[in-house]
Amino acid sequence: MVTDFAPDQSLEIAHCADLGALLVELDRLRSSDNLFYAIRVDGDFELMHTRAMCRAEEGVALAAAAAHQPEFKLPGVSGTMVGFWSPSYIQALEIPGYHLHFIDVRRAAGGHVLGLNGGPLRIQIARLKDFQLALPTSVEYLRADLGRDPSRDLELAEKVRQEEAK
Repeated sequence: MVTDFAPDQSLEIAHCADLGALLVELDRLRSSDNLFYAIRVDGDFELMHTRAMCRAEEGVALAAAAAHQPEFKLPGVSGTMVGFWSPSYIQALEIPGYHLHFIDVRRAAGGHVLGLNGGPLRIQIARLKDFQLALPTSVEYLRADLGRDPSRDLELAEKVRQEEAK
């Protein structure tokens, strides 16, 4: 997903205890469950917990590729978290809810956010009023069987750990 980020709202918080607390703050800034939202969070983190997918050979199923993801615990790091919130009706293409990635200020470490704590944080959110989907035209795509529901594979690949979000 890509957007020209233009925040509608922003919020400064002195400290965030964990990812669940951040998601509560983001939920307060969302005005509807039927729109997409782009998110940016800048700040200092006592701990940032991320994971990253390893490169997989062509043809490896998403669930199999996602089964081996290294995790990183980054102590005392400053950086930027960006991502999106997607509505539930998009579940055939994307996992509904939050999808957040982090990169540190040196652009040397980051990944998919699993957990965090720290502050101060500057939260910005942009309500997205349109959605464009670009489809590939490769021979492989045009001949692919896309009739099955990919939501389970996407959930396995992108699911934020329940215990980290609480």
